[in-house]
Amino acid sequence: MSKQNSENSIDIILNISNSLLKGKIEETVHFDKVIKRCKDKFDGLIYTFGQIKNHVGIVDSGQRDMKIIRADWNNSNYNQYNLIKNREIKHEIIFSKGFVKSLDSRIAFLETFINNNEEFEKQEIKKISEFHFSDSEVKVILNFNVDEALSERLDIIDILEMYSSIYYEMGIDILCIPIKFSECAKRIKEYMKIPIYISVDKNLNDDITLDILKDIQNIDGVMFSEKLLRSSDGEIAYILDQLRRQTKS
Repeated sequence: MSKQNSENSIDIILNISNSLLKGKIEETVHFDKVIKRCKDKFDGLIYTFGQIKNHVGIVDSGQRDMKIIRADWNNSNYNQYNLIKNREIKHEIIFSKGFVKSLDSRIAFLETFINNNEEFEKQEIKKISEFHFSDSEVKVILNFNVDEALSERLDIIDILEMYSSIYYEMGIDILCIPIKFSECAKRIKEYMKIPIYISVDKNLNDDITLDILKDIQNIDGVMFSEKLLRSSDGEIAYILDQLRRQTKS
């Protein structure tokens, strides 16, 4: 990915693709302003196909290493206008690696779900494996989406480590683990020697603080959701500066 600082500093990416899942999102509805505000601050931006198709002049096709394409869709994260109660989680890979390459990108973004449904999780492994092995030129960032009901279970760390091991053996390029499980992420990094990102799906002023992010060590990157854009430019600049002082282990 494009580096905004030293080659050995951790990667910092911004996921602005959640409108594919949630519909209209206030933070990204003025897309041209978002790109102007962000594209020189981050090492990579995660886009939907629609964002690229509808804003060809804004998304710089020359910055291949910065452009990450969301290749999947799920129904897990509807906003208040699209809420489906008691829904069954659906997750589909909607684009091939060849399609990702056609958008002048070499990095695809996928999620995988941990929801205590053995058959569902088997299908997750199968479809992600088929996608991953289809083209070695396109790297995969795989983000763990952990069901809230499961996130409090005592064995959730064991579950995360088990699935991380499966995807490590598969050869997935980067695993992304929620900041809530940052200690687990560090342990996975130590044991498996696979690049690990921490995902942050909160405003900097919500449940996490700048100090928590400053204390993250021995990881390779941080992936922020669009909620970061609720913070001021000064707050964003501060946390990015603090993170870039850290180096990859």
